[in-house]
Amino acid sequence: MNTPSRNSPCPCGSGKKYKKCCLNRASSTNAATGKPANFGHNAKNVAPPSDLLLKGVTLHQAGRLNEAEQVYRRLLSDNPVNSDALHYLGLIAYQRQRYPDAIAMIEAAIKNNNRVPAFYCNLGNAYKSMGQFDQAISAYREAVRLDPGFQAAYNNLGSALIARGDLDEAAASCRRALELKPDFAEAHYNLGMALYDLGRPDEAAASYRQAIRFKPDYAKAMLYLGHASCMLDDMAKAASAYQAALKYDPANEGLEAAVYLSIFSYLEGDLEQCKIMLDASRPILTSNDVSRKTPAVYWSYIDKLLTASHTAVKAVPDSNENEILYVVGDSNSLGAHGVGVRYKGSDMRCSAEWIIGCKQWHLGNDRPNIYKYKFDRVMARLPRNSTILLRIGGIDCRHDEGIIVASEKHPERSLEEIIHATVAGYLKYVMAAGARAGHRIIVGGVPATNLNLSTLTKPKAERFVGVIRLFNESLKEQTLAAGLDFLDIYALTDRGDGIANGEWHIDYFHLQPHAIVEAFDRHISSNSQHGNS
Repeated sequence: MNTPSRNSPCPCGSGKKYKKCCLNRASSTNAATGKPANFGHNAKNVAPPSDLLLKGVTLHQAGRLNEAEQVYRRLLSDNPVNSDALHYLGLIAYQRQRYPDAIAMIEAAIKNNNRVPAFYCNLGNAYKSMGQFDQAISAYREAVRLDPGFQAAYNNLGSALIARGDLDEAAASCRRALELKPDFAEAHYNLGMALYDLGRPDEAAASYRQAIRFKPDYAKAMLYLGHASCMLDDMAKAASAYQAALKYDPANEGLEAAVYLSIFSYLEGDLEQCKIMLDASRPILTSNDVSRKTPAVYWSYIDKLLTASHTAVKAVPDSNENEILYVVGDSNSLGAHGVGVRYKGSDMRCSAEWIIGCKQWHLGNDRPNIYKYKFDRVMARLPRNSTILLRIGGIDCRHDEGIIVASEKHPERSLEEIIHATVAGYLKYVMAAGARAGHRIIVGGVPATNLNLSTLTKPKAERFVGVIRLFNESLKEQTLAAGLDFLDIYALTDRGDGIANGEWHIDYFHLQPHAIVEAFDRHISSNSQHGNS
């Protein structure tokens, strides 16, 4: 059996070459005393690892985990405090996604030798995989304290800080990793993630491109380059990035990319290509990856839109003379695309301007973010003096995010207070953006819920239904007081108790295309000074 290559990555997970890591480390215990050896991560002038440990490492590198585990356990039978063996057993548990076992093993290794940076880095990885970001960050900090040149630990620290929301510090940690290793593709990617969440999609896109430059098959960076390009309102570059992700990783990142490409095709009216992309991404429906939950919902939604009755589209003759009603919003904007409506005596055809995941809160708070970036670009790009219907607010009213989560974090504030502030900030922002281009804005409400409420406890269900009602009441009142028209989608869909009446939804969250036609016919309200219709 060959020993590990000197230039291969060290199986300890340090991110360094084997010759610069474990090959130059002694066994973690002193054979004479049984106590932890006195050396650091890259200790010099120490004895090489034992032949048995090298055998285990070689098996480990080859992916022969059962055999490697047997070797490590044999080492422990001879010396129960052998921290190398404990650490490598922890890595095997990590590879098998048994994260609590990995933590226990690696912490035992650290107990016997607390001066090896790679131990702390891998402990951080295990904690991060369990979503315990505070513990992960603490472990990564100790790794870089012991070894200030530990580039992988700086990168992983940045990733954990992003997950915790400490974005400026995350960006700084990723930049430190890049100072140490300028071609570190994963650090460029994580820097992009921090910048994206900081509301700087242009800088994020540049970081994703650097990641791809150094790792040409980096499909995840391609996927997020697509997302950043969407928020930059450059849909051609977004499509190119998504196509690259689909090409290089059709079974993973490409699934999500193909969903977004199907949406692009739908908006372009190329329904045949839309179907092709849905077929390519169909496995996303059975994916166990929680990050695929949202694109899976999009998949089902677009599939239903393709098969739904489009009689509403025929309600107004398809003519180039029809005025365009731009429907700006989250996924609810997509259902209105291409539909003909009548507004204040004019025939209008809807054209969707999709801002994925946008909440009223995103636009109404005082911090920069990618949603404001995209919204501003859309409003500036549309022809001056356009008529715009806003379909934003549904995500604010979800049972597991938005207003309800905010109220749980801030129990000192009432639901009414949070709702009023959210709506007020939103209307202030969109009115200012619309005024800059002379746009006429119609504010759309949020539909009554079509969710299966049996999945919630009775108190949570009642609170959820109540939030949607209060939100629509506040939105309508403040919209009309501001002199804008209000499209009361809640009134259209409510059966009388806040539950959907079963007539207009296409799934749990979205409406049939013809619902928008009916809403304009029956539930458009104007400020009294303009008259009611």
